[in-house]
Amino acid sequence: MRRGSATCKTLLVVLALAMLTAFPVTTLGSPLYHNFVVLPELTVTGGQAFAMPVRLYNEAPLNKVTVPLLIRDVDFLNIDSISFIGSRFNGLGIASGTLDNGTHTMIIRFEGIVSEKLPSGFLPPGDGDIANIYLKVAPSAPAGDIVIDTTVLGPDIYLLQDMNDVAVEDYFVFGLIHIVGSKPIIHLQPAVFNFVTYVGVNPEADTLHITNLGSDPLNWQITHQPSWLTLSAPSGTAPSAVVLTPDIASYPAGVLVDSIAVNDDNALVKTEWVYVNVTILEQGDVTRCLALHKGWNLISWNVDTPDDDIETIIKDIKGCIDVVLGFEQGAATYDPYLSQFSTLTTLDHLHGYWFRMNCDTVLCVTGPKVAPNTPIDLEQNWNLVSYLPEDVDSTTHALLSILDGLIVALGFDNGGLVYDPMLPQFATLTTMKQGLGYWLKTSGSGMLRYEETPAAPGFVTSRGTMKAFPPAVGVTPTTEWIDLFGDGITLDGTLIPTGTVLAAYDENGHLCGQATVETGGKINFTPVYRDDKGTTTVEGPDLGGSINLTVDGIPVQQSYTFSGLGDRIRLTTLTSLSKHSENLPRQFGLAQNYPNPFNPGTSIGFSLPVASRATVDVYNVVGEKVTTLLDRFLPAGRYSVNWDGANANGKPASSGMYFYRLKAGEFTDTKKMMLVK
Repeated sequence: MRRGSATCKTLLVVLALAMLTAFPVTTLGSPLYHNFVVLPELTVTGGQAFAMPVRLYNEAPLNKVTVPLLIRDVDFLNIDSISFIGSRFNGLGIASGTLDNGTHTMIIRFEGIVSEKLPSGFLPPGDGDIANIYLKVAPSAPAGDIVIDTTVLGPDIYLLQDMNDVAVEDYFVFGLIHIVGSKPIIHLQPAVFNFVTYVGVNPEADTLHITNLGSDPLNWQITHQPSWLTLSAPSGTAPSAVVLTPDIASYPAGVLVDSIAVNDDNALVKTEWVYVNVTILEQGDVTRCLALHKGWNLISWNVDTPDDDIETIIKDIKGCIDVVLGFEQGAATYDPYLSQFSTLTTLDHLHGYWFRMNCDTVLCVTGPKVAPNTPIDLEQNWNLVSYLPEDVDSTTHALLSILDGLIVALGFDNGGLVYDPMLPQFATLTTMKQGLGYWLKTSGSGMLRYEETPAAPGFVTSRGTMKAFPPAVGVTPTTEWIDLFGDGITLDGTLIPTGTVLAAYDENGHLCGQATVETGGKINFTPVYRDDKGTTTVEGPDLGGSINLTVDGIPVQQSYTFSGLGDRIRLTTLTSLSKHSENLPRQFGLAQNYPNPFNPGTSIGFSLPVASRATVDVYNVVGEKVTTLLDRFLPAGRYSVNWDGANANGKPASSGMYFYRLKAGEFTDTKKMMLVK
């Protein structure tokens, strides 16, 4: 779905819109999609001002985004402005927009910058709006369709670039605007009402807003409503506010589902519907509503949800979720658009959870109250737990039952909080409260009880825990991780078979993640843990550090960056670094390059008798470094690297004598080679 001729454009628009219909938002993480910009299909009337969102989905981290846009063959659509309010770009770099009504063109640009919020200087993978284009249709505009296309504007082309300014695989879905004259357009907000109450209690009233997106008057009337719902007005002229008052005091516990029909025979669509749901609970049930802000939230709840399935619990806020993280012995991850790879399938009242949100919203969970002294099993090392009591308590008192084995407690409430039982006078985590989750690091297994008093009548106790995710032998979990995942993964062109072990190492060779392929070519979300700065050992890379992979012990050429908690990296095509020999060398060695002299490329072989960090550098005759061919930890074995005759900037080196040097552990060797052009 890229640029093409005018004839191809028309066909591609139809195909693009058909694809959007055939593949809803929940499938955007499938292999069909990688990195793309989407403009929507809108219906407007003559004289209407409206906003067109520009949406970006990227699986690769992006350092630069350039989106030039062209309104094709029309003089009656005016570009008013480009807004970045609520954009995914905000706080991550420099976003700008330019427009020209004379040529009917717009350009959206973004360039990542290194900052405290974005240490790596790029836009992480995600999905959401990057800008809003505000447009207005002339009152005299004829009925018809307008295409908003991507194009080439001088040096500006549609381009998504990674951290190395290299273009990534991308797509563009055209925007389509239907102009329908001056008919009124019914717009209802909200489109769904969810009332929650108890048997014998009417819920509080709520308000339906009826507005007109067209230019001719909208004279509406209600043609259908539930018998248990009273409306403040049966008809009116938009804009209108209609109060909805449920009358369900005589109904038993259960769920009522119905709808309201708002009609105007002159409207573009004569009838629009609002859905109304009322959940009636037994008096023993309670609802906890937690405010989730854009960005990270560490939360928990103290009610026992009747259905712990994650899809059920988050269904009303799914559109705002970027990722949800859980922890039980090891890490578990849920991505709403990559559910086929998700490992976090249930949520419960015994654990805390990280929610990273793309927008502000509220999560409500309902069920019987959980006894505040319900035991929570703790494993040695890290535990991510809930807080069950209703009342705020001092951290020291709340954790009294495990204080002897507690190493440190961490919280997050608009920023990180720390409690060290050996240094309580310096604690920033001084209290614990309902609605938040907490990290607890313990010296051994144990049982957490927040209160020693018996539970009050009507409370329930634990009904089980989240599925445990113990790490592979040699992997030490920490509180921060990213995830590797993918299907159709190949090594040297061959699908990785079932049973293959894929291991991740930091730049110094510490094992920090491992997965076993259960289905050919596929691994689910596999955590790669960051180094825990609170320990003297090294558990994995630091922020911005390198991640190196092996497939059944064979090192691969591709390496990745630890970009930050919650990020996901899709694996596709892997290439082995060398033909890994079963007959391991007995000593370090650096072979003469072949061919030599060479043009344009040559191969350099070397051997490692033990696992080592290996560096291969190329220097010119005056001792200046030309490029680094290799710098990573490798298992023992025989390897080769290639030099294509280019310097570190990718430009061809000149003819002449060069030196290449291998440094591995305490071993260093240097040899000559000749580039001839």
